[in-house]
Amino acid sequence: MNFIEAEKSVREKEWDMSNLHSHSHYELYFLLSGTRNFFLNDRMYKMSAPCFTVISPYIMHKTEGTGFSRINVNVAKDCLNPYELSVLNRLSEKIIPLSKIESEKIFPVLETAVKICETEDKYSSYKLNGILSFLVLLMDGAEEEKALSPVKANTERVSPVALKIIDYISSHYAENISLTTLSEKFYLSKVSLCAYFKAAMNCTVGEHLIT
Repeated sequence: MNFIEAEKSVREKEWDMSNLHSHSHYELYFLLSGTRNFFLNDRMYKMSAPCFTVISPYIMHKTEGTGFSRINVNVAKDCLNPYELSVLNRLSEKIIPLSKIESEKIFPVLETAVKICETEDKYSSYKLNGILSFLVLLMDGAEEEKALSPVKANTERVSPVALKIIDYISSHYAENISLTTLSEKFYLSKVSLCAYFKAAMNCTVGEHLIT
């Protein structure tokens, strides 16, 4: 199925996607403002605008966090030429920060794509194809070496819950963190919280805090 679509979402308050999900098309996710926790399979990234990521077909993902604005460009594989496919596959699952100059080039292109989708005419598909080609060219020039590293854990597969616990402890290390605080924060019993943490880090919460 051939399609290219662009849509914008703006949320002023905290919003979390309920579950990891995937789809059969490519998703080009551009964070215009705000910060998000971005889950890709069993990894979590702390992303701050401006930045982007490419989500390939059937990659499990979700986002959560504070207020934000973002634009998604969704495109079926059949709409992509070999060059575009090579760029998107190379950038897939990388969170890439954008410089001020890069975002000033890319964001107006995205806004134009959204406007075309909102005011369709008989030439919309041709316009979107042209915009996609230009957008991929701009993405190809992004500084890939600046891609963010995921929140660290010691095992290959880690649950999103465990990643959030690890990230919270890392961000609030200087505070007086207790199991009670953590269980209330993440709506887990102390037993469940400890099990999630130990499976990810191969140590207890207490052992981790004193290392």
